[in-house]
Amino acid sequence: MTKRLSTGNTELDEIMKGGFIPHQTYMISGGAGTGKTTIGWHFLTAGSPITKIASILR
Repeated sequence: MTKRLSTGNTELDEIMKGGFIPHQTYMISGGAGTGKTTIGWHFLTAGSPITKIASILR
């Protein structure tokens, strides 16, 4: 089984069968107010304790 990276949201991880697959590109799209930025922040804050570096582009 492929190791996956947590999205930072346990419910979304369950839907995605464990989270994001490393070294893949994901595009999250949707209208205003659908949670795109929130998903990004959850992912960054879940990973930042490990890497200590995080950034987001909008």
